[in-house]
Amino acid sequence: MEIKLLERIQKLGYNGELIDSNKYMEALKLGPKSPEFTKLVAWLADEIAILNDMDETIHPIVSSDDSSSFLLELSCFLKELGCLNERLMSGNINSRLSTQQDRYILLDFLGAELMASRLIESKRHKTSTSVDVHVEESDTAKDLKDLLVALNFEKPPDDITPEKLFARLENKLKDVLKTVPPELIGQPLITKDFTEKEWKDLEHIQQELQDEYRMRRDMLLKRLDVTVQSFLWSDRVKTREAELNKRYEETRKFLSAEPDITFADLLAVRDDIALIEKTSNASVRKNTKSDINSIERYDHRYCYTSNTDSAQQFDKGGQQYQRGDAGGGSGSRGNRVQGGWNQGNNSSTDNYQRGGYNRGGSRKGRQY
Repeated sequence: MEIKLLERIQKLGYNGELIDSNKYMEALKLGPKSPEFTKLVAWLADEIAILNDMDETIHPIVSSDDSSSFLLELSCFLKELGCLNERLMSGNINSRLSTQQDRYILLDFLGAELMASRLIESKRHKTSTSVDVHVEESDTAKDLKDLLVALNFEKPPDDITPEKLFARLENKLKDVLKTVPPELIGQPLITKDFTEKEWKDLEHIQQELQDEYRMRRDMLLKRLDVTVQSFLWSDRVKTREAELNKRYEETRKFLSAEPDITFADLLAVRDDIALIEKTSNASVRKNTKSDINSIERYDHRYCYTSNTDSAQQFDKGGQQYQRGDAGGGSGSRGNRVQGGWNQGNNSSTDNYQRGGYNRGGSRKGRQY
């Protein structure tokens, strides 16, 4: 019960020494004789006094001998605040807060008063102004808010520090991860603690990659724009030009040349990213195959079979590929072959061949 009260006080923005639960329980046992306990009470009282424009204040003690003055100031403050709790307002002043239960009641009362005062102040500001101020939420703030909602966090106070907020988030995430299977999240791919120099090197590499891929994306987007514009040249499309432009712009506005990969993505990578399947893998192809693939395979098979049959027929006709053969076959396409160019007839004076130059005669070179 005491720990839950401390959590509620932390949500109000308290970040003093008693955020440590052990110190908090020790201060709660000592009560008015604990300087840390009186500092916590004084912080709550100051927050309430500012919002309610109060005159009375409470000062924390330096030593246990000052507990009487603290109790006197507390009594005057509670009276101005309008506290009606008899355990806090009745009896001898020096004997008040004599039990741990009384101290718990005091902190609970002051915390509730502070929360109520802030709500009233917030409503007062909303009704006193006629100007609506809209603050655009950044992507980082949106992601952080979604994270807090997913973890069932209450709205943090406006004056909470980033260190405190992320410390609480880390503890909450550790508790949640204990309740799920280990393979749900996986292990991080990067576990190294980088030095300051290594972080600077990584930042330099990141900037170079950012510039490189910005240029590539910009080129691809321009090619996309030009391709879509070329569709408009067709007479059949000109009648629906407005519709095409509208549909394209609806999608095009979400495509940006600026890459959105950051260091956060690098640190969030899990070890399963190293398992990359080929695009030809059966598990991948079952989601990407289409009817056109069978047509392509048929075309490739037909071309291969046709070329093989032609080669066999060519070989049966007694023709041979020759290097440096000036005779050639009359009227046949075999005179011009890949790997050697033999162009001419029996009476030619010049025969040019790739891989050899043979001038005149029926002189033969190597055969293959």
